[in-house]
Amino acid sequence: MAATPNLIAMVDEMNRVTYTSASLAALAHIENYEMTAGRPIIDLFPDINMKLVIGEIVEAEGFYESTEEFFLNGERRYFKIISDRFRGNIGGRFIDISDITPIMTARLDAEEANSAKSIFLARMSHEIRTPMNAIIGMSELILREQTSPAIHEHAAAVKQAGNNLMAIINDILDFSKIESGKMEIIPVEYEFASLINDVIRIRQVLLNLLSNAAKYTNQGSIIFTVESARNETGSITLKFEITDTGIGIRREDMDKLFGDFSQVDTHAHHGVEGTGLGLAIARSLCRSAGGDITVKSVYGEGSTFTAVIPQGITKEGPFASVADSETKNVLIYERRDIYANSLVRSINNLGVRCRLALTGEELVKALGEDRFDFIFAASCLFDEVQDQIRKERIDTTLGACGTLVNFCMNMQKIHKRNRTRSVRGS
Repeated sequence: MAATPNLIAMVDEMNRVTYTSASLAALAHIENYEMTAGRPIIDLFPDINMKLVIGEIVEAEGFYESTEEFFLNGERRYFKIISDRFRGNIGGRFIDISDITPIMTARLDAEEANSAKSIFLARMSHEIRTPMNAIIGMSELILREQTSPAIHEHAAAVKQAGNNLMAIINDILDFSKIESGKMEIIPVEYEFASLINDVIRIRQVLLNLLSNAAKYTNQGSIIFTVESARNETGSITLKFEITDTGIGIRREDMDKLFGDFSQVDTHAHHGVEGTGLGLAIARSLCRSAGGDITVKSVYGEGSTFTAVIPQGITKEGPFASVADSETKNVLIYERRDIYANSLVRSINNLGVRCRLALTGEELVKALGEDRFDFIFAASCLFDEVQDQIRKERIDTTLGACGTLVNFCMNMQKIHKRNRTRSVRGS
């Protein structure tokens, strides 16, 4: 301790010095650090602000830690202060003051440079928006005119490219707001069903995660799952999970996945475009709202991104209700098993019985064994089901699977009629 550059002192229960390092004695202009013994600790510090801090330390009940800025000999310096009382029967306190000026100076310089970068990005984003809006607007005017197919195609390409660039600019602007601490998370009321249907800041998080999954999934599926858990405070925690069967993420790339302007495994996806900001923005938004985003991935098999966001509740109720649900029976004919099972779960959650047919044989068997108030079929299978219904002279309501949302919202308004009806959905 005698050789350390730190300002170290030990004091008794009366705050009188029992030991100091040579560096503290030198600060007090005392030639021999042994000559400091018995002096009040506060007398060893020439700067009035240092005296005030030392006064706070000796009055503290237990452990004390802080970072302080002082002017010594006309120079700004930064110190890390740690202090604690001795344990057991020994009275007094230990004080350690270390000079961290080089570290703090480097940190402040980095923060200043980062702030300058964020200001530059924000200003440039705003400056670029004005001419881009003009380009997009003029392209729209050209598209409304009676022009040749070639000119129409070129104008459409210009407008699409302009919209793509505007999306990148908006990402950069959001990123600069987050870095500068000016991104506000404003609590507003919203309908959760509309939020999921539209896929507010939560929408931006979901769009970033879903578009990222779509970009890296050439075949297979993307599954979007929403769950909620009620908290003791009466709020809820929303959990959004996006699972894809894309290329996945290498283990060595996981650490840089949420980095700024970072895209991983781009050599395998030359056609994938973007700024590399989507995931960074999404995680920052989640954390600003008190949540977070995590990821699990197996390279070559796919990834699962999980976003957790706490939310308040103004009112609650089911998305939809079905009158006399126990009396209704539904058949779904859909060959894509993952999608089909999600539809079955949706119907079951309404308290309605639902049977699934994945093949033509299962369809014929189901129609022969049971009576169904409603039958929903994939668009590509619609005609097959309609022919079977006419052949068997079955009295039911037939709709495409795409109409299930309307079914869930309006089933209580639908009453059984005496003839077969059919509707196509998107």
